[in-house]
Amino acid sequence: MKDLILKLKTILSAKDFIVTGSFVLSEFGLIDKALVNDLDIVLIQPEQSTLDTLERLMKEFPARTTPKVVEKNNDPEAVKPPPLNKAFFMYDNVKVDIFVETSFVEPFLLVEGIKYCTIPHIILAKQRYGRMKDWLQCRDMARVFFKEELFTKMLDSSWKSALKINY
Repeated sequence: MKDLILKLKTILSAKDFIVTGSFVLSEFGLIDKALVNDLDIVLIQPEQSTLDTLERLMKEFPARTTPKVVEKNNDPEAVKPPPLNKAFFMYDNVKVDIFVETSFVEPFLLVEGIKYCTIPHIILAKQRYGRMKDWLQCRDMARVFFKEELFTKMLDSSWKSALKINY
């Protein structure tokens, strides 16, 4: 995937090029790399030539699947929906989703010359989408750190020793 990222970074000129989505989560061990089947990229202020290239890529290499429209969340406390895909296409047998933004004020991680969105940014986007597959993925990632049944078992059996208080 990193080779593909570097190819696309060369082809798609923009003010900034930031990788997001499941690939980033897999790079940091939050999901299994085998479960990553696409590449998500945020382009900040792409050049007109890049927008033209994206149109050609979509026509010449159409994606096998297209993004589903996310239904509006009626929760008054919900944050704004994530940006819609600008382009989606197949490249080197990988589905690529491109998001276009005018600015990006979030922190990012620079790894081997590639900018990655931070984990909280990706998780928030997954929550905004509201798709079951994203919620299940968030739950699975949370279970990397915290399993409620293990916590409950500890509370039911040895909570006093967990507080290091001798009764």
